[in-house]
Amino acid sequence: VVQRILVVDWDIHHGNGIQDMFYSDPSVLYISLHRFDSDFFPHGSAGDCTKIGKGEGRGYNINVPWTNEGIGDGDYLYAFRKLILPVAREFKPDMIIVACGFDAAACDPIGECNVTPECYATMTAMLKSVCPKLVLSLEGGYNLEAIANSALGCAKALLSIKWKAGLVPEAASVQEYTTLPEAEINGFPVEHKTFTPTWLASPKWSPIEQVPECIKAKPSELGKDVVHRVIQE
Repeated sequence: VVQRILVVDWDIHHGNGIQDMFYSDPSVLYISLHRFDSDFFPHGSAGDCTKIGKGEGRGYNINVPWTNEGIGDGDYLYAFRKLILPVAREFKPDMIIVACGFDAAACDPIGECNVTPECYATMTAMLKSVCPKLVLSLEGGYNLEAIANSALGCAKALLSIKWKAGLVPEAASVQEYTTLPEAEINGFPVEHKTFTPTWLASPKWSPIEQVPECIKAKPSELGKDVVHRVIQE
């Protein structure tokens, strides 16, 4: 019987709908990592770290609001180590559901962040260590190559595949990503331009016996400040 569910939402947009559904429910712990710039969708204060739930659900809603673009592996893994994993282990969920958007991925034209496929795989493995009953539900993402590589990393982590003979992601055939050809995405005009991810210049996934490269990534000062502010709340 599932009595406690952890929902981790790493889509770059705040999951205000999920938050609203479970805001007073102590059986669901909702944690969202998202951009919270003044001009970033969805607008309003719902994604602020001061929104911690109400009534019996007070303390069961956690927002990690990045206040700028460019957030990367070091920031996400810092949030996982310092906040998400300790809270998740204390909560002891019977199931974890990930609102698995890949629009924080490097080269996504909307998210404008720098999370690598390696980092998505690592976060998946971290959550699996908390509870093996883990579901990833695909959400946003606006760069097909970035989605494919990120999903591959997560799938291998879910299957506990040992990467002795391969890399995560597999060697990419595309060295640059181009924005979608549509004139606008989510109602906002998008300039047709090319993004080159910073991680292309660095080694990809290390063999499983070694420490993944993204583990070594350091958080930005902005990222650390956001996480510490959330902890204080």
